[in-house]
Amino acid sequence: MTKIKFYGKVNCPPCELHFRRLLKYINESDIEKIIFQSNEEAIIGVEKFNTQFVPFIVINDNSVIHYRDFITLLSLLKSKK
Repeated sequence: MTKIKFYGKVNCPPCELHFRRLLKYINESDIEKIIFQSNEEAIIGVEKFNTQFVPFIVINDNSVIHYRDFITLLSLLKSKK
C-alpha cells in the first residue's frame, strides 16, 4: 500500500487550501497529515526532504513532491476526474 504524507505548517493558508484540494482525489484516511508547529520545525522538515517550501508530499518515505510539482499533480488529478 502506498503511504502518503502531507507536510504543512500551522496557520498556513496555502497548506490548508492544498490539503483540501488533495482530499477531492484521495481519501483523508489514506493520507497522514503532518503539521509543523513552528518556523524552526518547518526549516528542519524542508531541509530533511530537500525542498524549500511547504506544503509538500512524501510518498513511501522517499519520493518528494515539491510545492510547484504539487500544483501540477493537482491539475493532473483534476483532469483525470
